[in-house]
Amino acid sequence: YIYAVLCTNLFGELELSGDYFVRLDKTLMTLFEMMTMSWARLARECMDQIWWAWLPFVTFIMITGFMVFNLIIAIVCDAVSALEHKEDL
Repeated sequence: YIYAVLCTNLFGELELSGDYFVRLDKTLMTLFEMMTMSWARLARECMDQIWWAWLPFVTFIMITGFMVFNLIIAIVCDAVSALEHKEDL
């Protein structure tokens, strides 16, 4: 949510190929799409107008990538723990 507000305020007035950052709900959807690693085209489009636009995008990708990676690790650890507990019975 914090990055959605940040991107809406920073990039809402830019003339982009789509209305990615015009409203908060559209920004949330755009950030969700960026989280799935399809962010380079949009970042370059913003960087054509604002040179430092890469900074919020890269930090967002790093943070969300770390969170998703930890989620996957937690699921694997839970599955291994469940198998080990099942064998003890």
